[in-house]
Amino acid sequence: MRYPDLPAVNAGLDRLDSLLVAEERPGGHWTPVRALDTDRRQQIDAAAGQVLQELDPIAAITEPRR
Repeated sequence: MRYPDLPAVNAGLDRLDSLLVAEERPGGHWTPVRALDTDRRQQIDAAAGQVLQELDPIAAITEPRR
């Protein structure tokens, strides 16, 4: 495996996905950010931030070589 932390990235993406899907409403609508309670908004922000940090090294690995 070229990137040994890939399982952590996948787990982080799954967590973020589950947090976001929980805010999906019927008809393809989403809970507006301003309607989220503080705890839920912080959970989503933290999960997104963590995933972005975990994805950062992958960008360098997948950058085309010249």
